[in-house]
Amino acid sequence: MPVRAGPSPEAPIVGRLPPAVAYEGGLYSGRGPEFAIVEAEGGWFRIDAVYVPTVKDDDVEDVPLAVTGWIPGRAIYFQLQTAKGFSRPDPASEVVYRFGELTHPRDWLAVTDCRGKWAEIAYGTPQEERRMWVRGICAAQETSCDGVKGDR
Repeated sequence: MPVRAGPSPEAPIVGRLPPAVAYEGGLYSGRGPEFAIVEAEGGWFRIDAVYVPTVKDDDVEDVPLAVTGWIPGRAIYFQLQTAKGFSRPDPASEVVYRFGELTHPRDWLAVTDCRGKWAEIAYGTPQEERRMWVRGICAAQETSCDGVKGDR
């Protein structure tokens, strides 16, 4: 996945994120690069503090990757610890989705925005895209996180 100098597919490539590393361990059979999101603009996200899981001696070691830049929201995946999607990043706003069939991040079209502990997710089909705001995001790829739940 190319990492770009700006929030655009035309911006120069400043680095690359490697694909997920396959291994047997934890709850999943592989892990992808992990990073901090520091800014969002128009469906693009500026990332920093990137590290890459590397299989070493039947274990996984997190190796820092010296790259900072922008990636599209379709390249971002995480687990959710919530059962509701809201119309705005506010738990008092209208509930527009109750989780059922969107149990896996690959069912989403893209992450489209973020504000603090909230992420906006596009789902449905490209022809009938819908959006919802969620919180209770779990960044851990191997576990079910710390047990703290989002909105139920």
